Amino acid sequence: MKLALIGKSLSHSFSKSYFTAKFEREYLNASYDNLEFNTESELVEIWPELSSQYNGFNITIPYKKILLPYLDELDIHAERIGAINCIVIKAGKSYGYNTDFQGFYKSVFKKSFSRNRKALILGNGGASLAVNYAIENLLKMPVDIISRDNSYISWSHIETLDLADYSLIVNSTPIGMFPDVEDCPPLNYASALQDSLFVDLVYNPMITKFLEKSDEQGCMIINGLPMLHSQADLSWQLWNNLI
Repeated sequence: MKLALIGKSLSHSFSKSYFTAKFEREYLNASYDNLEFNTESELVEIWPELSSQYNGFNITIPYKKILLPYLDELDIHAERIGAINCIVIKAGKSYGYNTDFQGFYKSVFKKSFSRNRKALILGNGGASLAVNYAIENLLKMPVDIISRDNSYISWSHIETLDLADYSLIVNSTPIGMFPDVEDCPPLNYASALQDSLFVDLVYNPMITKFLEKSDEQGCMIINGLPMLHSQADLSWQLWNNLI
């Protein structure tokens, strides 16, 4: 089985090492490559060739929406979310799935944060869409999204947000990701309540400045590694017709 991760800059990603270790540990005849593309057009141009060479893919930022029109079929959740992070190639056809929303839900649903306030998502990329889907449909919480896209709360207002209005705050942006480890979203962290959960989808470094500042307020924190592992395991099951 030949698998790969598609993204723009993958030096931060643990996916290849995660799957390579799995293959070695379980004596599986499989490989996992990192495929980097600088532009959307570069990826789209080579997609027919890639889809004939591999059995499956994971998709990461910034390409979780780009390949949607080029797939043969979309899972109902991927269609509703409007983004994919997993592709299965079967009998010459490509099938798109989103395992991010399930991975996110599994990483947070047992945490004891308040469900009585709103959730706040930073960013509106493919990962944000999956997180929003999980929060609204599985956690049953209302969601605000803050983004540089005018369709949402403007990023220019981020410092004025009262985090006491939110019990779940999710960073779905790459802010704070290696190598820019000193960066963090300019939130008013001191306004957060201690029964809040801060989630950073970044996992390299393990504790970002976003999580560090949240932890200083006594809030619960988790990074993106549990979500990564859950969505990766779900991807593996899809590639092997196990679900």
